[in-house]
Amino acid sequence: MKKLLPTELIDLTNCDREPIHIPGKIQPHGVLLVFQEPSLKILQASKNTEPFLGVSPEKLIGKSLSVLFPREEIEDLKNCLDGGENLEYYNPVELTVKLNSETYYFYGILHRSDGLLVLELEPKTVKSKSDRLNFYHLVKPSLAKIINASTFREATELVVKEIRKLT
Repeated sequence: MKKLLPTELIDLTNCDREPIHIPGKIQPHGVLLVFQEPSLKILQASKNTEPFLGVSPEKLIGKSLSVLFPREEIEDLKNCLDGGENLEYYNPVELTVKLNSETYYFYGILHRSDGLLVLELEPKTVKSKSDRLNFYHLVKPSLAKIINASTFREATELVVKEIRKLT
């Protein structure tokens, strides 16, 4: 695969070779955290955490996500992670960071890369907080299981199981 030279312009003919899928790179309007399961220990943090989170990346490395997020949100994240490989069902998640008497509101996108978890955070423009795992997030994985059932009987059994789980 040909790498782009720094002087090459990026357009529709070569944008597929841009390394946007490589952890460690993030656009300047967001923050990236890489952590491991099940400890939720932060292994990497983008260089721009201080303006967004009020703490330098060096102070985050090796710490648990609990240094940033309230206990309830950590539990919600664990529930998302326990939901299986397909984290897209839960994205975006709403997260709150409370540090040094400051509160920061974010939308977070979770995904896995090379056996690690990646959390991309973008600041919310509206400071209100809705249910962290709203009804849409709760129903989406259930619907996907039902839709992917191979037989009618399997689908009906999944409907019962998923409704029981939701209620």
